Amino acid sequence: YTPELDPAVYCGRPTGRAANPHFRMSRSGPTPPGPLQPHRPFPEGPFVVPPISLAGFRGNLSPEQLEELDRIKLSEPILALVPHGGGKAMNTNAATLVADIEAFLNSLAFEENDRLPYRSVLHPPDVRNPPRTWSSDPFGKPWPFFLQLPRDAGPLRVFLLWQRVFAVSKTVSFTVYDLDTNDSSWAFYPITGTSVRVDATHAEVLDQKELILKAIKRDMLLSAPYRSFAARMAYKNLLHTGDLNGALETLADTFHLERTEALDGSGSLVPAYVLLARPPTGSEEEYLEWYSYFMRDGTRAREAFRIALQRFDIAFLPTRVWCDLCKSFLHCTARCPWPATEGWLGITPKDLG
Repeated sequence: YTPELDPAVYCGRPTGRAANPHFRMSRSGPTPPGPLQPHRPFPEGPFVVPPISLAGFRGNLSPEQLEELDRIKLSEPILALVPHGGGKAMNTNAATLVADIEAFLNSLAFEENDRLPYRSVLHPPDVRNPPRTWSSDPFGKPWPFFLQLPRDAGPLRVFLLWQRVFAVSKTVSFTVYDLDTNDSSWAFYPITGTSVRVDATHAEVLDQKELILKAIKRDMLLSAPYRSFAARMAYKNLLHTGDLNGALETLADTFHLERTEALDGSGSLVPAYVLLARPPTGSEEEYLEWYSYFMRDGTRAREAFRIALQRFDIAFLPTRVWCDLCKSFLHCTARCPWPATEGWLGITPKDLG
């Protein structure tokens, strides 16, 4: 199977791929003025940058820090920096990360600032739960550090949000996010099973994707609560003007299966698909309701199902598709493509154990 030759990439079906945040690239749009040479090198990319929702940025942060962030960002530019492999374990080394990342960012000089660097300050996350209540997940939230920029540091801010991914060293390895961007995930659950074969040909994968998607769409449309909610969201948030069937078809046309690998309970990688669909929602409450229909209706209501004698499994924990390095829902940590980039000096899956 060759992903680049999958019609889903170039033929317009499923629809909405250009809007899918899971395929969004760094270095998109006009190239802004960059920092002056010489500076410490980093791979340019471009990179696929996984989305992180507002809840992902704010998860497990102390109420005091959340209040301060909401207050300060009204008058000063603040960006989120997510260290690669970030989470509770890495946060124990926050002092070193802050010192090294600040030293790097404060060495980037710009022509627009009289050929001098801007003076920015990086703040580590304040954890809501004290250490004794932490879960055993070393990559659990909170993930972001917060970069407070001078008000006149527009060129630095624009460049950071264009480049996005930096891999300068093991302690200067991070992704930049705009705190005002609230991307809802399009990803739902992995599908595995004995019929999802490692050695499947390109044609077999395409046929299997079509087979599974057809079954998922059929089962979702048989759910009256889903039909009612989905149509209401299409009219309200997508301003759909067609009839009921047209609204439902518009949403179903965005359903997509991404071929990948899942990490099972034994620690082995198994072939899998991840279901993606565009959420037609405009608030966190609407998104959670949208998500719930996929998790309780249709094929998700069954742990295993058969289509034309083929056997598939809806993967439950501990089987999952998740990258602790870049925070992607579309590949596992061991398959993160970033460290294979020429010039990568940052965190690698091996560093994360």
